[in-house]
Amino acid sequence: MLTGVNPIEPPYETHPIRLYNPSCSKALEHIVEKCTHLNPDERYSSCSELIAALNRERSKVNKKSLLKKLGKRK
Repeated sequence: MLTGVNPIEPPYETHPIRLYNPSCSKALEHIVEKCTHLNPDERYSSCSELIAALNRERSKVNKKSLLKKLGKRK
C-alpha cells in the first residue's frame, strides 16, 4: 500500500519502500523491511512490538511537524 506495487506479482521481489515512495521516512522503511524479512527470526516477535515501533515513529513525525509549525509562527 505504501508503494503501489503488489509484492505477490512477478518478479516476486521486494525493494526498499523509499525506492517507490521517497516521502516515506527511513525509519518506516526499516519497520517494513523488518516486517517482511525472509528470516522469521529477524521479524518483530509480536504485534505489540510492531505497534510500539510504529508509535515511536509516529511520535517523532508529530514532534517534527509541531516544531515546523512553531517555527513558522516567528
